[in-house]
Amino acid sequence: MDISETRETICKMNELLYKEEIMWLQRSRISWLKEGDRNTKFFHQRAAWRTRKNKIRQLKQADGSWTSDTSCMTGMVNYFADLYMKDPAVDPQQVTQLMTPCITEEMNVDLCKPFTEEEISNALFQIGPLKAPGLDGLPARFFQRNWGLLKEDIVHAVQVFFNEGKMPDGVNDTAIVLIPK
Repeated sequence: MDISETRETICKMNELLYKEEIMWLQRSRISWLKEGDRNTKFFHQRAAWRTRKNKIRQLKQADGSWTSDTSCMTGMVNYFADLYMKDPAVDPQQVTQLMTPCITEEMNVDLCKPFTEEEISNALFQIGPLKAPGLDGLPARFFQRNWGLLKEDIVHAVQVFFNEGKMPDGVNDTAIVLIPK
């Protein structure tokens, strides 16, 4: 094996190690772990511990009793859907009538003007780079690092949303996870 093949193999190994680190970093969601840290036994134990800890073992039913039966817990979807739905009996007008307006017309005009490219960019770069990746698996870091390529599309999508109320499919998809006390 000559030197060029050795260097090429080393580069491929480093790239694979880097990809593995990012995968574990996203899986563990440990904010203090930086990109330069190598995979260690402690790191893998921490990621595995977090996976075990985040498992829901039992849920409280509508009647107040607890269940750990998986099939019963799966059937509780309607209970939680009803629990977090808007109550149609509540009239917000009763509360809003009691408030005195504190926004002047000038303030309202300033608040209603379209977002600039700079404001959208600042908002994106204020997101923690490895916090809560979307359902596509891409954390904010992907969009921050590729801002030069994606800027035009992201700015356009944000402005269309605020001007016309249209959002691209999948942007607002979320994964709701119940976290035990």
